[in-house]
Amino acid sequence: MIGYRAGDNLTTGNNNLVIGYDLNVPVATASNQMVIGDPLLLYGDLFNNRVGIGTTSPSSQLHIQNNNSAIVVLEADANNSGEDDNPRFEHKQDGNAVTRALGFTGLNGSVYPSSIGNSIYLMNEYNASMHFGTDGGIVMTISDDSLIGIKN
Repeated sequence: MIGYRAGDNLTTGNNNLVIGYDLNVPVATASNQMVIGDPLLLYGDLFNNRVGIGTTSPSSQLHIQNNNSAIVVLEADANNSGEDDNPRFEHKQDGNAVTRALGFTGLNGSVYPSSIGNSIYLMNEYNASMHFGTDGGIVMTISDDSLIGIKN
Protein backbone atom coordinates (compact mmCIF):
# COMPACT_ATOMS: atom_id res chain seq x y z
CA MET A 1 0.00 0.00 0.00
CA ILE A 2 1.41 3.34 -1.05
CA GLY A 3 -0.35 6.56 -0.12
CA TYR A 4 -2.19 8.01 2.83
CA ARG A 5 -5.01 5.62 3.89
CA ALA A 6 -4.39 3.49 0.78
CA GLY A 7 -6.29 0.21 1.11
CA ASP A 8 -7.50 0.98 4.62
CA ASN A 9 -10.82 -0.76 3.89
CA LEU A 10 -9.11 -4.18 3.54
CA THR A 11 -10.25 -6.58 6.23
CA THR A 12 -8.79 -9.83 4.91
CA GLY A 13 -7.08 -11.00 1.75
CA ASN A 14 -3.53 -11.22 0.52
CA ASN A 15 -1.34 -9.89 -2.26
CA ASN A 16 -3.26 -6.66 -2.84
CA LEU A 17 -1.57 -3.61 -4.36
CA VAL A 18 -3.03 -0.15 -3.82
CA ILE A 19 -1.37 3.08 -4.94
CA GLY A 20 -3.11 6.38 -4.28
CA TYR A 21 -4.37 8.84 -1.70
CA ASP A 22 -7.26 7.58 0.47
CA LEU A 23 -7.94 4.83 -2.04
CA ASN A 24 -9.90 1.64 -1.32
CA VAL A 25 -10.14 -1.67 -3.11
CA PRO A 26 -13.53 -2.70 -4.56
CA VAL A 27 -13.81 -5.82 -2.37
CA ALA A 28 -12.47 -5.47 1.18
CA THR A 29 -12.11 -9.25 1.66
CA ALA A 30 -10.60 -10.22 -1.71
CA SER A 31 -7.04 -11.12 -2.63
CA ASN A 32 -4.88 -10.28 -5.64
CA GLN A 33 -6.42 -6.89 -6.45
CA MET A 34 -4.48 -4.01 -7.93
CA VAL A 35 -5.78 -0.43 -7.83
CA ILE A 36 -3.77 2.50 -9.15
CA GLY A 37 -5.21 6.00 -8.86
CA ASP A 38 -8.83 4.87 -8.67
CA PRO A 39 -10.55 1.50 -9.21
CA LEU A 40 -12.13 2.85 -12.39
CA LEU A 41 -8.85 4.30 -13.63
CA LEU A 42 -6.72 1.15 -13.49
CA TYR A 43 -7.76 -2.07 -11.79
CA GLY A 44 -5.93 -5.37 -11.86
CA ASP A 45 -7.23 -8.86 -11.19
CA LEU A 46 -3.81 -10.28 -10.42
CA PHE A 47 -5.04 -13.83 -9.88
CA ASN A 48 -6.46 -14.08 -13.42
CA ASN A 49 -3.89 -11.75 -15.06
CA ARG A 50 -6.50 -9.21 -16.16
CA VAL A 51 -6.43 -5.40 -16.27
CA GLY A 52 -9.49 -3.19 -16.33
CA ILE A 53 -9.65 0.43 -17.38
CA GLY A 54 -12.99 1.84 -16.30
CA THR A 55 -14.10 -1.50 -14.81
CA THR A 56 -13.37 -3.46 -11.66
CA SER A 57 -14.46 -6.74 -13.27
CA PRO A 58 -12.29 -7.21 -16.37
CA SER A 59 -13.42 -10.17 -18.48
CA SER A 60 -10.23 -10.49 -20.55
CA GLN A 61 -6.52 -9.67 -20.34
CA LEU A 62 -7.35 -6.03 -21.19
CA HIS A 63 -10.91 -4.77 -20.73
CA ILE A 64 -11.74 -1.12 -21.43
CA GLN A 65 -15.17 0.15 -20.42
CA ASN A 66 -16.77 3.58 -20.50
CA ASN A 67 -20.31 4.91 -20.23
CA ASN A 68 -19.59 7.05 -23.29
CA SER A 69 -17.46 6.28 -26.33
CA ALA A 70 -14.47 4.04 -25.59
CA ILE A 71 -11.55 5.12 -27.75
CA VAL A 72 -8.14 3.47 -27.93
CA VAL A 73 -5.37 5.62 -29.40
CA LEU A 74 -2.17 4.14 -30.78
CA GLU A 75 0.03 7.03 -31.91
CA ALA A 76 3.38 6.66 -33.60
CA ASP A 77 5.74 9.32 -34.93
CA ALA A 78 4.35 11.91 -32.49
CA ASN A 79 7.30 14.18 -33.28
CA ASN A 80 6.66 13.86 -37.05
CA SER A 81 10.30 12.99 -37.64
CA GLY A 82 10.86 10.25 -40.21
CA GLU A 83 8.31 8.17 -42.04
CA ASP A 84 9.26 4.72 -40.72
CA ASP A 85 7.66 5.15 -37.28
CA ASN A 86 4.14 3.83 -37.83
CA PRO A 87 1.33 2.42 -35.67
CA ARG A 88 0.51 -1.27 -36.10
CA PHE A 89 -1.80 -3.72 -34.37
CA GLU A 90 -0.94 -7.40 -34.65
CA HIS A 91 -2.94 -10.54 -33.96
CA LYS A 92 -0.83 -13.67 -33.56
CA GLN A 93 -1.56 -17.31 -32.86
CA ASP A 94 -0.05 -20.78 -33.22
CA GLY A 95 3.33 -19.77 -31.79
CA ASN A 96 3.48 -16.63 -33.96
CA ALA A 97 3.11 -18.71 -37.14
CA VAL A 98 -0.18 -16.99 -38.04
CA THR A 99 -0.23 -13.18 -38.04
CA ARG A 100 -2.76 -10.53 -39.01
CA ALA A 101 -1.78 -6.86 -39.07
CA LEU A 102 -3.56 -3.53 -39.22
CA GLY A 103 -1.59 -0.32 -39.52
CA PHE A 104 -0.21 2.50 -41.62
CA THR A 105 2.67 2.37 -44.05
CA GLY A 106 5.43 4.96 -44.02
CA LEU A 107 7.24 5.34 -47.30
CA ASN A 108 6.34 3.46 -50.48
CA GLY A 109 7.30 -0.19 -50.02
CA SER A 110 8.32 0.31 -46.41
CA VAL A 111 5.97 -2.28 -44.88
CA TYR A 112 5.19 -4.54 -47.83
CA PRO A 113 6.90 -4.51 -51.25
CA SER A 114 3.92 -2.95 -53.06
CA SER A 115 2.67 -0.73 -50.23
CA ILE A 116 1.91 2.92 -50.94
CA GLY A 117 3.21 5.54 -48.50
CA ASN A 118 0.89 6.72 -45.70
CA SER A 119 -1.77 4.14 -46.60
CA ILE A 120 -3.73 1.99 -44.17
CA TYR A 121 -3.42 -1.78 -44.50
CA LEU A 122 -5.21 -4.87 -43.25
CA MET A 123 -3.01 -7.86 -43.97
CA ASN A 124 -3.19 -11.59 -43.43
CA GLU A 125 0.50 -12.44 -43.27
CA TYR A 126 -0.30 -16.15 -43.36
CA ASN A 127 -1.11 -18.04 -46.54
CA ALA A 128 -4.86 -18.13 -45.89
CA SER A 129 -8.04 -16.36 -46.92
CA MET A 130 -9.56 -13.21 -45.43
CA HIS A 131 -13.26 -12.95 -44.68
CA PHE A 132 -15.45 -9.86 -44.41
CA GLY A 133 -18.92 -10.07 -42.98
CA THR A 134 -22.03 -8.40 -41.72
CA ASP A 135 -25.05 -9.47 -39.69
CA GLY A 136 -23.20 -12.51 -38.35
CA GLY A 137 -22.31 -13.97 -41.74
CA ILE A 138 -19.45 -13.98 -44.26
CA VAL A 139 -20.31 -11.86 -47.31
CA MET A 140 -16.93 -11.52 -49.02
CA THR A 141 -13.77 -13.61 -49.13
CA ILE A 142 -10.35 -12.85 -50.55
CA SER A 143 -8.68 -16.22 -51.08
CA ASP A 144 -5.00 -16.92 -50.49
CA ASP A 145 -4.50 -16.82 -54.30
CA SER A 146 -6.08 -13.29 -54.49
CA LEU A 147 -9.48 -14.31 -55.86
CA ILE A 148 -12.47 -12.37 -54.52
CA GLY A 149 -15.76 -14.09 -53.75
CA ILE A 150 -18.90 -12.11 -52.94
CA LYS A 151 -22.06 -13.73 -51.59
CA ASN A 152 -25.22 -12.94 -53.56
